[in-house]
Amino acid sequence: MLRSIIIEDEHNARETLRILLERYCDNVDIVDEAFDVKSGLESIRKHQPDLVFLDIEMPDGNGFDLLRELSEFTFDIIFTTAYSEFAVQAFKHNAIDYLLKPIVHEELIRAVDKAEVGRNMKDLSQKFSQLLTYVNNGAESKRIALGNKGKYLLVHTSEIVLAKSERSTTVFYLESGKQIITSKSLKDYQDALSESGFFRAHRQYIVNIKHIHSFDKADENTIVMTNDMEIPVSSRKREKLMEMIYHI
Repeated sequence: MLRSIIIEDEHNARETLRILLERYCDNVDIVDEAFDVKSGLESIRKHQPDLVFLDIEMPDGNGFDLLRELSEFTFDIIFTTAYSEFAVQAFKHNAIDYLLKPIVHEELIRAVDKAEVGRNMKDLSQKFSQLLTYVNNGAESKRIALGNKGKYLLVHTSEIVLAKSERSTTVFYLESGKQIITSKSLKDYQDALSESGFFRAHRQYIVNIKHIHSFDKADENTIVMTNDMEIPVSSRKREKLMEMIYHI
């Protein structure tokens, strides 16, 4: 029996996965559920699971942030994610199992059975260390396609200062001063950008951590970017953002 934890920020997604596991995977015992990086780490340290179902994008960071906080891996992980080309390539490159949302029960059964027969502590630590190396290196050189009405520009994520949601579009502000307006919503870019050092500081903004110029400790609800734009920080995101800034 695999003692398992579900770490997923969306309630409906957690419930759906739990129901699928209870219905199709009788070799899984769900010992706890968590909704973000912080609660996920607490749950892992408390319950010492055999298997973790880990979402990529969460309110206070992403699944890779959680991995970076762990000194060793005594459990296997099955990532659950909406499509993100960079994340999927990282998983394939390092033989990490993942499930694309919406989760299909046949794929879930396959992934769980694979985790049950393939557990090896030495291999787990090695493959997740390799995954983080791949992610860290890939984040610096990754390019993203930005465009509107069929015309696209390939932009290095390091050139992006921030992205702003404006009605049904997203405006990207580049370090050159150029602005690119796309026809997709900010949410459509969130997974890909979070893997490249970006943070959703506010419902309307995703910022590049490395392009934060300053912040006032007396007013931690606002940060100033390298292009002099002042960006609001929602109160529930403030603590995590300040922690990320201190660790740049």
